[in-house]
Amino acid sequence: MLNIIFSKYNLDYELDMLPWKRCLRELKYGTYDMTLSTSLNDERKATFLVAKHNYTITPSYFYLKKQFPNGVDINNSNQLLKYGRVCGRHGYNYTNFGIDNKKIYRESKTYKASFGMLRKQRCDILLARYEIISGFPLVKGDYFGVVT
Repeated sequence: MLNIIFSKYNLDYELDMLPWKRCLRELKYGTYDMTLSTSLNDERKATFLVAKHNYTITPSYFYLKKQFPNGVDINNSNQLLKYGRVCGRHGYNYTNFGIDNKKIYRESKTYKASFGMLRKQRCDILLARYEIISGFPLVKGDYFGVVT
C-alpha cells in the first residue's frame, strides 16, 4: 500500500521497526513523519494528526483452559478484572478494549513474553488483537509455544 501511495507522487520512504513507546516519542518530536497501525486514545488524538483507518482489528482476550476450564463469564470487558491480573504489552493502548490502561499490567515487551507470562500464570487474562495473534503461526510457526 505504501508503494502505491508514495510512487504516485514519486516519493521515497524508509520503514524502521522501533519499540512502540520509542516510536511514539520519536514521532512526537519530529524524528519520524508518521507511524502505522496506531490505536487511538485521547492523548494520541490531542498530540498527533490522525488519518482515517485502513483496517480494523478485534480486541480479544486469552486465558489458560486449565486455569479456567469453564471459560470466563463476562458481559463487559471490565469484568475480566475479577479473574485476576490482566496483562498486555508494554506501552500498548488498551482503552479500546474498554479497560483503563492503568488497570492492566503492561510489562511484557513482546507477544512471546506475554504468552509466557500467561503460561506461567503470572497473569490470568491476556489482552491482544485477534488478527495479530492468529497471524503469528503463519509467519513464525509455534512462536508462542501455545497448545490449543
